[in-house]
Amino acid sequence: MQDRIAEWAGPDDEGDGYVSDLSTAPGWKVGGHIAWNLTGPTALNCPSCGTELSPLLTAASSEWDAGTTSWIPYEDRPTADAGRAWGPTEVSPGRGRLVIAVCPADPHHPIRLISQ
Repeated sequence: MQDRIAEWAGPDDEGDGYVSDLSTAPGWKVGGHIAWNLTGPTALNCPSCGTELSPLLTAASSEWDAGTTSWIPYEDRPTADAGRAWGPTEVSPGRGRLVIAVCPADPHHPIRLISQ
């Protein structure tokens, strides 16, 4: 896949980077997809019924970093370099990101916490 992306981007591409600018949004979010930057993907199945778990909430220690500036909200761009603008919640969920995953088949099934 990386070779296909490099071929598509071309050797002179100086625009957005696929991983940091296009594929994985940093910060807090509801739903979406799990970013497996740290460990690589793993199977997440409900221990009660075997259904694949879905991310419900992602809590992150920052909303952006030096590699993901394309995700800075427009209203925050003028002050993006000021103080701790990138971490307005000042929450530190372990390694940088905590995902609460739930069973889409039954909300009463156990949740799973993933730290990335």
